[in-house]
Amino acid sequence: MMRAILSTLASLPAAFAAAQSSEAPATTHPLVLPGGIVDDAGQVLYLTDHGAKVVAVAAEDGDVLWESDGIARPLVVLGERLLALRGGKGRFTLVVLDARTGKPLAESEPVVFPLPEIVTGLDQGASFSARAWLTGGDAFVEWFAMRHREVSGVRHKDERSAERATGIQRVVLGSSELSFAPHDGPSIRRPGGTSEQPLNKLPYAVQQVALREGWESATLLGERAYGRSSASRPATEGASLVTHTLHALDLRNATPLWQRAYEQWRVDPPGMPRP
Repeated sequence: MMRAILSTLASLPAAFAAAQSSEAPATTHPLVLPGGIVDDAGQVLYLTDHGAKVVAVAAEDGDVLWESDGIARPLVVLGERLLALRGGKGRFTLVVLDARTGKPLAESEPVVFPLPEIVTGLDQGASFSARAWLTGGDAFVEWFAMRHREVSGVRHKDERSAERATGIQRVVLGSSELSFAPHDGPSIRRPGGTSEQPLNKLPYAVQQVALREGWESATLLGERAYGRSSASRPATEGASLVTHTLHALDLRNATPLWQRAYEQWRVDPPGMPRP
């Protein structure tokens, strides 16, 4: 009898873990790099190209594998498919691409939010962000839009008075269609944290190259490190143009491999009237 009781007690942790597993489907989220994401094998990077298209590049040498025009940003890899976002004014759609060729396979109905002047992250003075993860076979896309208020044509960057819109889309991925479904609100487990790390955590030789190239942070992936740098140059009327560039570096010998500019922003002086 005692042996039977002990056997039953020993099996309880496994049974409890199995029950938890069946109640809470696994959540995975992409490895995010500056300007995009990387596939599960770490061999292909999917990057935005100034918000106008998505570009797939080889991680080893930066060679372009394909380009998909009109797609603003990649979100998450789904095996041989890529979920991406197509921009618009006050709206966006989600698009499934063939991850090997960039060919569009399916597109959602538009998601419209009550800030019609925002061009999903490309509008000066506005902010738009989106991230995605996978839970239980579905994809979830969380998005956030914000615009600072204006007085007499001047934008005032006061966070407390800014207009905001947020949402989470639960995406059902069919073989030839893409649709939305109700989501579970607070019960959805959102991914947290970041894959970036401070430069002082890098090997010394790599750290020196990264500092020389102006990296702001680094992401380690296999035998490579990826970092972002920013460069500013004067534009018209006192404004400046800020360019963000993704760098790839070989961790084994601290050798730079390739670099690619992926976005550029116009930054106006504080209080400057809109054109």
